[in-house]
Amino acid sequence: MNLNRNLSRLCLVFAIAILGPAPADASSNPNILLILMDDMGIGDLSCSGNSVFETPQIDRLSKQSIRFENFFVNASCSPTRAALMTGRYFVDAGVWGVHGGREYMHTDEVTLAQALQRGGYATGLFGKWHLGKSEDTKPYRRGFDESIHLVGRLYADTGPIVERNGIQESPKGWSVDLVTEWTKDFIRRKQAEGKPWFAMASYPQIHTQWTAKEEYIERYRGRGYSEGFELLAGYVAQTDEGVGRLIESITESDLAQNTVVVYLHDNGPINRMSNNSQFIADDEAVIRNAMKLRGQKGQVWDNGVRSPLFIRLPGGHGGVSIADNAHVMDLLPTICELAGVAIPTDTAGPLAGRSLKPLMDLGENANWSDRYLMCTRPTPTWGTKPFTSSGMHKAMPIRQRSVLRYEFQDNISIRDQRFKLVKFKDDEMLFDIQSDPSELVDLSDTYPNRKQKMSAAMKTWFEAFIDSPRCFTYPTSTIGVAGQVRSSVHMASAFEDHGVTRGSEGIRDWDDGGDVARFRIRVEQKGTYAVCLQSSSSDKAIDAQARFRIGIGEQLIEASLQQLADKQHSVRRPRQTSLPLTPGEYILSVELIDPATAKGRLQIKAVCFDLQGP
Repeated sequence: MNLNRNLSRLCLVFAIAILGPAPADASSNPNILLILMDDMGIGDLSCSGNSVFETPQIDRLSKQSIRFENFFVNASCSPTRAALMTGRYFVDAGVWGVHGGREYMHTDEVTLAQALQRGGYATGLFGKWHLGKSEDTKPYRRGFDESIHLVGRLYADTGPIVERNGIQESPKGWSVDLVTEWTKDFIRRKQAEGKPWFAMASYPQIHTQWTAKEEYIERYRGRGYSEGFELLAGYVAQTDEGVGRLIESITESDLAQNTVVVYLHDNGPINRMSNNSQFIADDEAVIRNAMKLRGQKGQVWDNGVRSPLFIRLPGGHGGVSIADNAHVMDLLPTICELAGVAIPTDTAGPLAGRSLKPLMDLGENANWSDRYLMCTRPTPTWGTKPFTSSGMHKAMPIRQRSVLRYEFQDNISIRDQRFKLVKFKDDEMLFDIQSDPSELVDLSDTYPNRKQKMSAAMKTWFEAFIDSPRCFTYPTSTIGVAGQVRSSVHMASAFEDHGVTRGSEGIRDWDDGGDVARFRIRVEQKGTYAVCLQSSSSDKAIDAQARFRIGIGEQLIEASLQQLADKQHSVRRPRQTSLPLTPGEYILSVELIDPATAKGRLQIKAVCFDLQGP
């Protein structure tokens, strides 16, 4: 540690001494505001050196906060969110992708929200969730007392489709403004009730497609930039103001004296990409990357996994930078300690994260030991597959677990405080990340023993996932969750299929009799359920006569798609499309009997079960 860092830490010790120790009773424990951004690169902030984008509100928060200069997340959204919620590596938590049934967090994981609930906190999530679509995986079942989370039009910046504690709504307005106002409303109400609160503002910005109000885009017109860059710059400015209004609401109401604010991003940026196939120029991509980091979202290079982490303590004491490595998994134990609640010990497995509070307290930093931090691409690769144009193996649904091997992985890394080893394509490269943050100079020949040691640790780490029955599995969906009329089994969560094509949001190409998809389900509530299929096909009339066989255990339904058509929460369904179900675990099968005239056109999104009665 250098002298400047030690001096800045002494300043923080003095600040903490003034503030006094953390309160012991739940009624006076600090509130927690957690702000999570989507697809915003660390280089998109002006406080990180961006010379064009304007983020004065986030910059102000940075100056008021303890800043972790070497903070790492995962390479895409669902993996980072799973690690944040559980304090564990995302694969251990059940997540191994972002769509296609691979984004479901195991329901036996103890979440950060549940830990804070146990400590007497009111909990709320607003915005993007992306950790499962079945009823038992949604935020209001995973520790959040209140949630308004996106379920449709995820990346449309106006008019999203949301669920408010399970009830679908279609609010009007810009999603950045909606997330801000929902969070502010929750904070006002919980503050009036006198309970400590944990509010998670999970913005879907700045995920593509890029768009913004014209008043923000106009700031960048006529300056020689491409249309895509103008859109992106305006998008960042509009997002920054939305975040600023949320933070300002804390300050204006004097909540800052008893509120911890945590700010981070879920992964790195997508380079040179915008909506409508527009691209930003190469020199504009450089503007987004003033730190000259390598890679982008979806890759384990640092521009894909390095994020800001700002933690503003009550009173706004900041100005401290911490260089020790930190990871998104560390936030669960860190926030629990800051909140004065117990770090959960009944987790599905050991926590991989550890509390950053010793680094923040400064006096205990001598006990902080170095460690390995590993990262892998969201979805594993396997088999002998051709490289794509970007140089990556194609990731496809696992049909035979035996084909998953460590040697096929082409986007995986391990790091300590000084060195980082990257396995990319067929190469392993060792970098001194302190002197070479751009990851340009391979030091494998200079430090062969270190490379060998780190490579062996990385291999052991990943092979433990392969050996674990909890990893790389498709979810079990729950039918009959208490308090819910409708339960849905999303087609992309099938553990087995034949003759069809699995997409990120459903299954298509139901062409021939015998085409089938199978799912693991768990029935919790005994009752009679009306069964329906949600078709996402463009021509419903052609699809209507296609016939399906739906089986659960020994029970079967055979009906046309017209008879199985989705009528939201309908109690007037044909008797031949209803099934009596008893609690237990089953295999659900959906099989095409006759495509009729729908051959080549049929797409199914979900199987829905509406509880009709006992």
